[in-house]
Amino acid sequence: MLTESSLSGGYVLANYRLNAGQWGMLFPFVKWQHFEGGQKFERNAPRNYVNDWEFGVEWQVTKEIELTAVYHRMNRTDLANAPYDRFKADVLRFQLQWNY
Repeated sequence: MLTESSLSGGYVLANYRLNAGQWGMLFPFVKWQHFEGGQKFERNAPRNYVNDWEFGVEWQVTKEIELTAVYHRMNRTDLANAPYDRFKADVLRFQLQWNY
């Protein structure tokens, strides 16, 4: 049986550009994202809950080289496995990027 219900969500992102002189540019940021509602593209369209925080910094060493470090704190619904329980996880990511 299909039912119609509302959903809500969005995100807020704050970042700052800091000129570190000979050390390049730093871009610290924080992001909060929230969502509550049905996930229509998943099987059975389960009700989804997301409440995530991300904190990080991008360091643009030169125009060609960037290093990013991000801490991601997740509180969300596990849509991969019924009965779709919530889970919490912490992730630390690093990325090295070369622009040519």
